[in-house]
Amino acid sequence: MNSVFSKSVVGLAALGLIVFLGCSAPSGGGGDNDDGNGDGTGEMSAGAMAFATNDCGDCHTPQTNNFSDSSVNDIVDTMLDELSHAGGEFGDLTEQEIDDITDFILNVMLGDEDLDSGDEDQDNDNADDDEQVQADAWFEKVWTDFDQNYSHFETKGVDWDAIREQYEPQFPAALSVGEFTTRIAEMLAELRDLHVWLFDTDGEAVEVFSRTAARNYPNFYPDGAQQMDSFPLWHGWLDDNIAFISIETFETEQWDGLRTGDVDNLFATYAGADAMVIDVRVNNGGNEDVASTFAGHLTENGYVYGYVRSKNLGQDHNDFGDFVEHAVEPAGNELFLKPVVCLIGERNMSSAEWFVLMMLENPNGITLIGDATRGSSGNPQEFSLDNGIKYYIPSWEAYRVDQTTKIEDVGIEPAAGHAIAPEDSYTDDRDQVLEHAIDLLTQ
Repeated sequence: MNSVFSKSVVGLAALGLIVFLGCSAPSGGGGDNDDGNGDGTGEMSAGAMAFATNDCGDCHTPQTNNFSDSSVNDIVDTMLDELSHAGGEFGDLTEQEIDDITDFILNVMLGDEDLDSGDEDQDNDNADDDEQVQADAWFEKVWTDFDQNYSHFETKGVDWDAIREQYEPQFPAALSVGEFTTRIAEMLAELRDLHVWLFDTDGEAVEVFSRTAARNYPNFYPDGAQQMDSFPLWHGWLDDNIAFISIETFETEQWDGLRTGDVDNLFATYAGADAMVIDVRVNNGGNEDVASTFAGHLTENGYVYGYVRSKNLGQDHNDFGDFVEHAVEPAGNELFLKPVVCLIGERNMSSAEWFVLMMLENPNGITLIGDATRGSSGNPQEFSLDNGIKYYIPSWEAYRVDQTTKIEDVGIEPAAGHAIAPEDSYTDDRDQVLEHAIDLLTQ
């Protein structure tokens, strides 16, 4: 139904419905109530007045019994006569459109069809209005969820009440979902947290905060390195009987289908090596359990490598639960207990950073070489709004084994004497960090 036709149906159906309900229409108007005669007076013609007047005494009860078939036909004839004198959009109606309007009005008056404008744009506008009036409530929920659950306010020195005062005026009720998403991302960016995530109503990630990681690794692996099946791991032999293993990510999906035997076979391959290099410089996290699966092959005794404290629900930003230890348990088979070094860098965060802690606290003494890690851990928990927007709130603070040194915004430094600046780490055909590791292992 085109816009002219749909508006005509609405206008004529309204006139018919007045008669249908047995109510008296006003005799005239002014201002924007133009009657379609082209004179801008807003007054109804005599024919329309006669058609629209039928006093029933109860304007809320349909009076279908007031109409005989002949009276309905008389009313429709009156409408058609009005159309023949109409100007503007009504005057542009085709004969078919007039017939359709006639059928529509007859069905409405005889109770066979609901009066519906058919104007989808208007329906969409109303839906938007329903969404818009909730924007201030959405802001309140997001702000409150972070206020009661976020774990790093004190660590990051963020005054959340001040953030509210700054941003709340930007969230009036009449705000579209898209604009709300943009503005709430700007507010959440004030936390400077890589584990604060936001997803729009289509499930697409919305950038909240980013921090460029200085690259300290080349875009190639040593000659002869091969991939471990389809997993994100490359391995091979280096000179001087040194094994090389590079783990690109610990993301759960990338390790789907991994069996304990697969990792056993990997370490069995290098059982005869004199030393091992484990490279995680490109790794930015994923699943801590996957990380510990590899770390378990480098120790014969279990050990604690860090602690977390989870934020208790409530407005006290310093209210945390007890320390909970994170520990590595030794693998059942194929342990490698000879010298190991681990190559690290600023890309390491989250579960990759936990893996670096596993290496740091290994009782056999694993040396960290390269650049400091990112300093980002949070165990984000999912929250959502009724409009489909989702957001993730970090829920814990991570600590080193002393239960004092936090990981957030600090990271883990390489061993003394083994820090290599990113600009000195690689060239197009050299990997100076790896070369440094080999020199250390062959001394």
